[in-house]
Amino acid sequence: MKKIGFAFIALIVAFMFTASANAADTATAKFWKEKFVGGRPGAVGNVLMAVGDGFVFQNAVLTNVAGPYGASNSDCSGCIAKYVTTYSNGQLTINPNGPCGKFKGIIPAATNISLHDQDGNLLKFILLIPEKGVTATWINYGDNYKLHTDDYGAYVYQMGSEFDSIILTCEPPAPVFY
Repeated sequence: MKKIGFAFIALIVAFMFTASANAADTATAKFWKEKFVGGRPGAVGNVLMAVGDGFVFQNAVLTNVAGPYGASNSDCSGCIAKYVTTYSNGQLTINPNGPCGKFKGIIPAATNISLHDQDGNLLKFILLIPEKGVTATWINYGDNYKLHTDDYGAYVYQMGSEFDSIILTCEPPAPVFY
């Protein structure tokens, strides 16, 4: 009986380590996804989710699009158009082990700066959550981006992986003017 009890405890411990390793893998996954509730990329009503090092930002609704503005090769190679979009009321969760400590709450507004080529293809974007000092940058390397359509050719979502993020500061940064 003691051997069975010991084996059972060993099995539970092994499961706990495996579960925590899988949770850690999930927590460090870096990707973003925009669901086209508005019907196409960059449309009001779309919903954004972004997972980066130390944060999860989800259920943010696109409420405003400004642009296109001119972009230059200093913004990114091949970029000619820049859009500034606002996502509202997203839930931000910051890792309690990060520099800002634990935070979970609704963020009134986040800004996304997206850069496109002459054909309208997304090349790069920068997600800014100034209220908590979060900056996340994504660059399209080709195989880390997907624009998904349904069987009828309608847009469903776009997503990217290899999402680099930095929590710059725990305090709101100075205002950025575009």
